[in-house]
Amino acid sequence: MNPLDYDPSPSQDAYEKIRRFANNTEDGNLGDVINKSVDIVEECFTKYKPENVSVCFNGGKDCVAMLHIVHAVHQKLFPDKKLKSFYVSEKKTFSEVDEFIEKAIEMYGLVTKTYEEPMKTALGRMLADDPEVEATMLGVRVGDPGSKYVSYFSPTDGDWPRVMRVHPVLDWAFPQVWAFIRGLSLPYPSLYDQGYTSLGNPDNTRPNPALAYTEGGEQRHRPAYMLEDPSLERQGRS
Repeated sequence: MNPLDYDPSPSQDAYEKIRRFANNTEDGNLGDVINKSVDIVEECFTKYKPENVSVCFNGGKDCVAMLHIVHAVHQKLFPDKKLKSFYVSEKKTFSEVDEFIEKAIEMYGLVTKTYEEPMKTALGRMLADDPEVEATMLGVRVGDPGSKYVSYFSPTDGDWPRVMRVHPVLDWAFPQVWAFIRGLSLPYPSLYDQGYTSLGNPDNTRPNPALAYTEGGEQRHRPAYMLEDPSLERQGRS
């Protein structure tokens, strides 16, 4: 699929579209990380039944890519079942993210529940509400806080609730996330088009200054996918 080709229904026949995109892209590294992620999700669903898996989805770009791959594999393997998910919400949220999450839930037909942070408490409540869940899919990616301490399959440790954490997009780089999202016409929160590159909450997140430019005497921001230096991804976070 050409990155400029628009697909109005990316959630339909998603597995075939993802494999085709990965195998046809001129960026070999991008194709490799996509296919690896699909393999990880397929491995997860060989180890766990669909009712034993829930996706942690917060609406951010990394979770957008992760959820789409999980949906694709789940849709292929279990076409008559709905995918479980949960959302750990901060106390203050962006309305744009809330609206996007609602649309994503509808598009993917998710069976979802919402819990307030902190993550440890929310995870415990989710597992208490649904004791069948044994594994959670997360959108953790290289460079995220704590990412260097986890692998594709990492059980929780210490005093955390017991669950297997699965990280399908762990190896992805910032530009690869956007190439995947744009190449497959995946919807995402509108804040990314306003210069936000990493989303937290309204108190700790602002448009990335690396994307700022002036037009007609007014400061504007380019969209997130135009960030040239991935190391500046979190520059808009405090």
